[in-house]
Amino acid sequence: MATVSSALRQLRALGAPFRRAALRSLSSTPAQSAAAPKVFDRDVKRRQRDWAARSPNVHQFEILRDEIAWQVADRVADVAREFEHGLDLGCGRGHVGKHLDMDLVHKLTQCDLSQGMLDAFDDETRDKEYQVCCDDEALPFDDNTFDIVVSSLNLHWVNDLPGVLGKVKKILKPDGPFVGAMFGGDTLYELRCSLQLAELERHGVSQRGCRVDFCLFFKASNTMIPPSKRRIDNAETTNSGNLLMC
Repeated sequence: MATVSSALRQLRALGAPFRRAALRSLSSTPAQSAAAPKVFDRDVKRRQRDWAARSPNVHQFEILRDEIAWQVADRVADVAREFEHGLDLGCGRGHVGKHLDMDLVHKLTQCDLSQGMLDAFDDETRDKEYQVCCDDEALPFDDNTFDIVVSSLNLHWVNDLPGVLGKVKKILKPDGPFVGAMFGGDTLYELRCSLQLAELERHGVSQRGCRVDFCLFFKASNTMIPPSKRRIDNAETTNSGNLLMC
């Protein structure tokens, strides 16, 4: 409090123009200097994707990626126009590209963090000559380059999602759409609850120290109710009689 009071006294001693300039400086400096937290090590992620691309049976683990990529391509087909040049952001082994008709997107540039993924492109993937190995957080493309940008199950790995989306907006031409799919906040909540329950059973208390949601377990069916659909009233809890934190 003493420090704040001293600062206020110093501001009052200044003239009005200097006060306004000082207040602008104090309010803008934290926002400008704040950097996006580094949640993911992008170099480790690149090496992990290179390792996955070398797996001889990698195609057996891409069912979900192919399904979501097909849905992304289907959303693009809903747009009543053709696109001269598109970008697949985080293309992997070309999952979206093999579902996009060349009559809809005439040319498709496909970029990924992993060179190994680009080298292991699916045989059905198009435009293999337009590959770019780059980090999603440092896109090398000029502004107003692409008529459409698509992304499937990739952006949840970036550290600065607003920054990446801002760059996507810049590289898109005016009125160019962005069609993407990524995992949301309630993804795999069953796994999260299972891990919390395992910690409670083993240690008696959660060791994670993070904000958790409530899930209700019914004795009859032993099923889990997601947070968006939970109802506290008329719910039977577990044998302990307590709500389980997950």
